[in-house]
Amino acid sequence: GAKKIVAALREKGYEIACYTYANVDYGKKSASDIQADISSWKVEIMPVVGTLDTLVYAKNSDISSTGAYSGGKYNVLYEAGFRYFISNGNKPACTVTNTYVRQLRVMVTGTAMAHTGTMYSDFFDAKTVLDSTRGDVPQA
Repeated sequence: GAKKIVAALREKGYEIACYTYANVDYGKKSASDIQADISSWKVEIMPVVGTLDTLVYAKNSDISSTGAYSGGKYNVLYEAGFRYFISNGNKPACTVTNTYVRQLRVMVTGTAMAHTGTMYSDFFDAKTVLDSTRGDVPQA
């Protein structure tokens, strides 16, 4: 049934991405650890979702803090077919090269608005968005 759900999502225009196999922080793992995680993903998930080219890093991680990708971790992911890499940051940013696109997005969550709401000040006032009448609001 999962293949039917994936097909229905794609029909509606959704793009499917990999979020690692085991919700792994790739920034803290070795290239061989990442290879093992991707191998499990290929065996268990790829038969359902098909070949993907987009990786969304789990746990706010990234394989590079400099913004440039190279080396063993990148090679593992590139050889697995990934060309688009999405992570979180304080400011939106995008790096485009001949071999990959790296996007930093600003993740908006209730917890982040409650605890670090000023990071959204370029976009909106988090205090005016948080509204306890709409449900539980994380306490700062």
